[in-house]
Amino acid sequence: MIKKEVGECAGKIWNLLDTKGITSIDNVIISCDNNTTIVMLALGWLYRENKIIILTDENQHLVELVQHPEFYY
Repeated sequence: MIKKEVGECAGKIWNLLDTKGITSIDNVIISCDNNTTIVMLALGWLYRENKIIILTDENQHLVELVQHPEFYY
């Protein structure tokens, strides 16, 4: 059950970052409408899969989608 919740939250985070671009982890938590644990697990999932990067700006952590170059064959 929790795996499904984390996966759905990861999808929400990906869509949020795709739409808004770089944003703070606090904003991600507010936007996802899940408890903080689920959001943090989803961020960890995306981070482990190299889908996001986490940056530090002064006293906050920012999240951004990894930009993959387009490949032409």
